[in-house]
Amino acid sequence: MQGRKMLRQDGFETATAWCAGCAVGYLLLSILGSMVGGLLLGQWRQGPGAGASQASYEWMAWCGNLAFSVLGLVIPIAAGLWLGHLPRHQLRLNVPQKKVLLPALAVYLGGSQLAGIAAGFIGEVTGSTQSIPVPEGTAACVLAFFVICVIPPVLEETLFRGVMQGFLRPYGLWLAIVGQAVPFALLHGSLSAAFFALLAGIFFGWLAERSGSILPGMLLHFVNNVMAFAQMILINNGALGVAQMLSGIYLMVFPLVGLVVLVWWIRQGGLLQKLERVSRVDRLIYSVPWMLTQIFLLIFCLFLA
Repeated sequence: MQGRKMLRQDGFETATAWCAGCAVGYLLLSILGSMVGGLLLGQWRQGPGAGASQASYEWMAWCGNLAFSVLGLVIPIAAGLWLGHLPRHQLRLNVPQKKVLLPALAVYLGGSQLAGIAAGFIGEVTGSTQSIPVPEGTAACVLAFFVICVIPPVLEETLFRGVMQGFLRPYGLWLAIVGQAVPFALLHGSLSAAFFALLAGIFFGWLAERSGSILPGMLLHFVNNVMAFAQMILINNGALGVAQMLSGIYLMVFPLVGLVVLVWWIRQGGLLQKLERVSRVDRLIYSVPWMLTQIFLLIFCLFLA
């Protein structure tokens, strides 16, 4: 009995170590990609691209962002699958088993508006905010759309809700959800963004377990990023009034619709159905690899991002 308990504990430490390694690997590869991309872009501008237009420069910059964004996520995913021997079925890249997409979308859009207000308040109080530059050229905007709206929903969901949650799932579903949501939040690089991402990561993780698939989370993640990207494009092109009007409509409509759907969902029993194999989430506190990683990521979020 004691031997089996020790074996399970060793497995848990290995799982948390892989989860921590994927998060740190993603961060380091992102930083390395930014450095290499900046160096290559500088050499291009001094050599073949000397005298190039601002539109050409932006296009090249976003090409680099696209390439390094993909590599920064694909490498940890591949490492978890092949080196960590994570079974592919744990990625949950299958068709959702339950019809939860539409109610989940309504609840998420409503909740995200309120979470966005809270995140904005946190940013104002702490001064820890984040902004993403949006290019002006059409070609660069197309590339920026892929970098901001397509790559994160597909590959971040695969890494966090697929690989990392898959490593932790055998030790408790809520432990797995929280275990991936915390590093997901801290990797967003500011307190305001981390607060929003923490709530989103928990919801996406729960949705993956509730539906048996990470595909609904990908779609919600995509919708969220597209809405933010559209707002940035409007503001960047001088349509601040239109952006503010849309924000007002979102704030008036989405929380109300989300609340109605939430009440209906609870009454139908589709929201609060218990997840199986729920274990103590506080086990994460006693995992040295996981806790050291979160401290490192918190320092990054507060001081280095």
